[in-house]
Amino acid sequence: MVQKTYNLFSSNPQRWHILQLHIACSLHGLSGTRWIDRAASVRPFAAHLSGLKVALQQLLSLNLTPKTTTDVNGAIKYVSSFSCVVMSSIWLKVLVAIDQRNQILQARKATMDVEVSNLKSLLEDLKELREKWPLILSECTLVASSANIPNEFPTKRKRMRGALYNDPQDGEMAESIANDQSAESEEGLAFKQNVFYVIVDSVTTDLTNATIPQTVSTISIAFFGNI
Repeated sequence: MVQKTYNLFSSNPQRWHILQLHIACSLHGLSGTRWIDRAASVRPFAAHLSGLKVALQQLLSLNLTPKTTTDVNGAIKYVSSFSCVVMSSIWLKVLVAIDQRNQILQARKATMDVEVSNLKSLLEDLKELREKWPLILSECTLVASSANIPNEFPTKRKRMRGALYNDPQDGEMAESIANDQSAESEEGLAFKQNVFYVIVDSVTTDLTNATIPQTVSTISIAFFGNI
């Protein structure tokens, strides 16, 4: 979605002008090979989400093709979601940590010992990040609140048999409501396990398996396209 949003604005000067009216930075595509470029592509989603949403909404007032209109509506839906807030925060933390070490490794006087030390330091930072899910979730909740985004992950509502024939206050309905609340909690847990842990663990695995001559600059992130 980062790349698609960038394409929506960069493909037309008028759209790019609308973007510049609402956010204090530029969007960047994911084509850059440098980690600093990848961090820059995520940062607007983490720091300027409200302005980005308004800019996207203004695009709908232009003469767009049906396909472009669909793409814009899809982007608006994404930037209006709590998942976008959380994903942006996670990836920005990961990418900034990698870029900081990568800049040191690319320095002319970086020795083998410096490379080893920085890779170990990065692995430790990622290990600590993995344990900070409650803090990340708390930060994202504040960001979502300021942007008027519901701080909840998508839930699949369970079908309630016989709901049309039951008193809303009876025990069966109360149990259904309790199940819905439980489902919301389960969705947060599922996001932590299936998205957050997978992202951090995939980066950690790539770093652990990399040889020193590769350096951080050549390490790929399999799930980078998910944002």
